[in-house]
Amino acid sequence: MESAPTVIGIDVGGSRKGFHAVALSAGAYAAQLATADERELAHWCRSVIGASLIAIDAPCRWSIDGKARPCERALNAAGIRCFASPSREAALAHPSGYYGWMLQGEALYRELEASHPLLHGLVPRGPACFETFPHAITWHLRGGQASAAHKGSQRRELLQQAGIATAPLTSIDWIDAALCALTAHRLASGLACRAYGEPASGLIVVPEPTVSQTGIPFPAGQPLAPPELLAAIQARRPNGRLLHLDRMLLHSPALAQGWSTLFATIRHQLSLPAKLRELAILAVAVHNQARYQWHQHEPEFLQAGGSREQLQALQSTIADAEHNGSLFDASERAALTLTREMTQQVAVPQATLQRVRGLLANEPQLIELIGTIAAYNMVSRFLVATGLPLEAP
Repeated sequence: MESAPTVIGIDVGGSRKGFHAVALSAGAYAAQLATADERELAHWCRSVIGASLIAIDAPCRWSIDGKARPCERALNAAGIRCFASPSREAALAHPSGYYGWMLQGEALYRELEASHPLLHGLVPRGPACFETFPHAITWHLRGGQASAAHKGSQRRELLQQAGIATAPLTSIDWIDAALCALTAHRLASGLACRAYGEPASGLIVVPEPTVSQTGIPFPAGQPLAPPELLAAIQARRPNGRLLHLDRMLLHSPALAQGWSTLFATIRHQLSLPAKLRELAILAVAVHNQARYQWHQHEPEFLQAGGSREQLQALQSTIADAEHNGSLFDASERAALTLTREMTQQVAVPQATLQRVRGLLANEPQLIELIGTIAAYNMVSRFLVATGLPLEAP
C-alpha cells in the first residue's frame, strides 16, 4: 500500500439511520459523509475519496449454522464482548427488523465488491474492504480496558491520541466511523494488526496497541529486527505470531536475542518437570502482580498437568497454597515456599534449600528451579514496568 494512504471507516446503521463514513488521508481527518444509500456511499469511497482500504463496522458474513462465527467466538474467548451474527434467514425473519443494519451492511459489501473485494488476510494486495468492530478496537488500543458506559469518551480519546481531529465527529456514529478508519490506516501503513477468525466465515481486523499501558511505544516500521532473529523468536510462538513482549524487546535486538536464547532453554531444554516449572512461574506472577505472565502461563500449567483447582488456590490465597496438602504434593509445596522466599526476601534459609533438594531428583533440577524462579522474577518485573497489555488469543 502507499506510504500516505487514504482510507475510510464506516459505521453501519439501519435503513433510517443509514451509514456514517469518515475518510483519513495520511492518518489525518479528511472528509465525512452520511447517507442511507449504499450506492452513493460506494461511489464516494471509490471516485470521490479514492480509498485504498475501507473498514466496515458490520458482519461481512452470515452465520452458516445459527451459532456465532469463529471470529465472534474468538473475541468472546479473549474477554471482548461480541454478539453473534444470525443466519441470513433468521435476520430476514426477525419480527421487529432488528437485524436490518446487518442487511444494510450486506448491501454495502456487495456494492463494494467489484472495486474493493473483501480482505482475506493482513496483507492488502490492492484496494480492499474488511470487517472491524469499534469495541474490539478500543479493547486492543486501551490494553483490555474498554467500557461500554464510557465508550464515547474512551474512543474520542483514542482518536485524539492518534492526531485525528474530533471536532467534526459530533456523535458516536461519527466517532465509531473514524475509529474504523484509524484501523484501516494502521493496516494500510504496515503497522501491526490482529485478525480474529478465518477467511471463509469472515475476519474481524483490529489494530495492535502502539503504546504500552505505561506509555512506552512499541517499535514501528519494518523490519523490526534482523531476519534471523525474527525467525528464531517466531519459531517459539504459536503460529509464528510475535507477542507484545517480543515487540517491546525488539527495541533492543541484542537484548531480544539474549532473552530468546535464555527462555528457549528454560522452556524446552531443562530436566525440571514442566508442571513444577509452570507452578513456580505462576507463583512469581501472583507475588509480583504480573497479570500478563499469569495470562500467558495459565494454559501452559494446565497442559503440563495442573488443575483448575490449583489455579484457583494460587489466585485466592497463595500463602495458604504452600500448606495445602490436598491440592499440592510435597515437591510443589516446597517449590511454592522457595518461590515466595526468593521473590519477597531474596535470601533463602538453608532449611528451605534442604527441603527442596530432598524432594527433587538431583542437584541439576534444584539449580534449574532456582534459575527459573530468578528468570521469571526478571520477566515479571519487565512486564510490570513496561505495562504490556494482555495478549488476545
